[in-house]
Amino acid sequence: RTSTGTLLVDYLLPAKRLHLIAIGPTVTREAFPTTARVTQLLAEGKVFDDLGLPPPTPTEDRFMLCGGPDMLRVLRELLSDRGYAEGSTTTPGDFVVERAFVDQ
Repeated sequence: RTSTGTLLVDYLLPAKRLHLIAIGPTVTREAFPTTARVTQLLAEGKVFDDLGLPPPTPTEDRFMLCGGPDMLRVLRELLSDRGYAEGSTTTPGDFVVERAFVDQ
């Protein structure tokens, strides 16, 4: 979000395309309607229920993961266990991992 509360996606995605994405905000350290880790919400399927979406499937859905090393490890395992294949710049897959964080 910006300081005015506008979702950044408002700036990145034309209004005519907003129907193509679903946003499910969640926080872990302050009062908010949804307070849970993304890993937990995905594992339990709650994020999809809350958004009124069917459970995701490798044939229909794709994920782009970005975050800290621990979260990425958990999400990679979760998606792989559910039949999703990791992709790369040379091999298409069902999910990709942004490698902005470096393990130290």
